[in-house]
Amino acid sequence: MIGKRSGAHSAARTRRIRAARRWMGIDITFDDDGRVLIADTDAEHDGAFEDYDRTIAMEARGHVLSNGWTWNQRWLNTFRNIRSSSENPEPRIDYIVVRRREAGLPDLVDGDSEVHWRPAGAGPDERRLAGAARRRRRRARRARGRRL
Repeated sequence: MIGKRSGAHSAARTRRIRAARRWMGIDITFDDDGRVLIADTDAEHDGAFEDYDRTIAMEARGHVLSNGWTWNQRWLNTFRNIRSSSENPEPRIDYIVVRRREAGLPDLVDGDSEVHWRPAGAGPDERRLAGAARRRRRRARRARGRRL
């Protein structure tokens, strides 16, 4: 590009990152690599929180998912999607975890070990207790495996 400053492109990209835009009804922004992310705006939070509340209510009513997934698998997939497509994913994940607990739903489990998504500031005592519970479950699985 003749006549262009080398930093001109990066300055323009920086302006795009800071400016949230509306696209197909969604507030979006761009990261450093040019990927489109859902912007961290009040409108997006409100819309997402309404959807999460409806989904949590379905789970609490005992709705069975039609794709054969468990609710645990569905929420873990939702967390992965939120992390990969949101500008600031933690408030959304914290909201889901808190609302599920308020509805009396079980904590989420990832594979062999329990994954404890806690709102920011979860104390070390909770992590210590979770680790002890995880060790007890592993010992029980090993003992069952030896008896087979």
